Amino acid sequence: MNSKSGIGGSLPETFAERGYSVPFTTSVLEHLRVRVGREGGLEALLPGLSGGKGTYIIPWSDLPDVISMSLHDRSLYKKMNELSSHTPDRIRQTALEVQQDGYDGPDVAEAATNAIQKDHEISLMTNFTLVSEAVRQVGDGVEYTPMDLIDEENMKKARASVKNYADKLGMSTQDMMDILTTWADTSAAVGSPGGDHPGYLMRTVSDLARMSAEMSDWAEEEMPETVILVQQIIDAAEMAGRLAYEEIESMQQQASSMSTVLSSWNMNLRRLQDSVAKIASILDGWDRVTQKWDHVKEGFRHQQRDMVGEAVQHLPLLPAEVLNMNQQVIWQKITSEQNRLLTENGAVDFEDFDEVEGDIEEFMQPQSAWT
Repeated sequence: MNSKSGIGGSLPETFAERGYSVPFTTSVLEHLRVRVGREGGLEALLPGLSGGKGTYIIPWSDLPDVISMSLHDRSLYKKMNELSSHTPDRIRQTALEVQQDGYDGPDVAEAATNAIQKDHEISLMTNFTLVSEAVRQVGDGVEYTPMDLIDEENMKKARASVKNYADKLGMSTQDMMDILTTWADTSAAVGSPGGDHPGYLMRTVSDLARMSAEMSDWAEEEMPETVILVQQIIDAAEMAGRLAYEEIESMQQQASSMSTVLSSWNMNLRRLQDSVAKIASILDGWDRVTQKWDHVKEGFRHQQRDMVGEAVQHLPLLPAEVLNMNQQVIWQKITSEQNRLLTENGAVDFEDFDEVEGDIEEFMQPQSAWT
């Protein structure tokens, strides 16, 4: 595993190298990421808190021996061990299931239940949207809205209208409908083509744009040093949002070429899966930043400044694989600023946290080491 170095900072080459955020609630684990190490085992990556320090790379199996976890985090850790892969989407689904168990109180449990229900609704509406597009493009051309297809009679008519095209492809009507269902389930995290029913990833893109605009307005009354930090957050957020949206647009365009997608479904399914995984990786970790901003934006200015100061030190890093040279330069400047802030602020060491029980220093790696 290598990293791109320059201007005092470095970037991981890939998302797999960078790892994926895990929504633990124990304070010392707040910015933890998980990845597969060189030898195939899971590793936990914890950014050093004190000036000049690097990253703690802890074997996943050792984490409970080093950090005393909350009940929520112990449950999440246990369920993470049961996963066959550790992608942002799988981690999010697992975290919502744990939150439903009520470790963080009834409000969080209810919000998790609502989020899971929302995911289901988006998948269903995405399916109806795709069926309506199939009828329009390769069926009898009747214009159905997704809401029309909630009616069973309309759905029967829609199925009948695509039978001839399904026959041409050598499949049954049910096979074709199953493909559209799989397509919907795969892309539900993004949402329906056209954006009428946005999934959680599309909503995150919107949240980034909203947060950037609100922060920009808020910074007009701040001192220049704070404005610089805010602008770095905005630059990073806008870059992530733009990269994600470009991938979303490309992915959603497939719905306008139903015959092309359906005639080579296995290949196009892999393309869809890869696109959703890339979008989720680009946006990974940003939901926590937007949530923290929403929590303080109506509060006192000193709370908002504290949030800005913390956020700029822990911005979700983008790897070199999705950045052009100019974007890499911007990110390297941000990582240099993160290092400067950590050094100047003299943040507390991990040893000062009550939750740290083991000898964590043995896991320390040099600043910006991704190997």
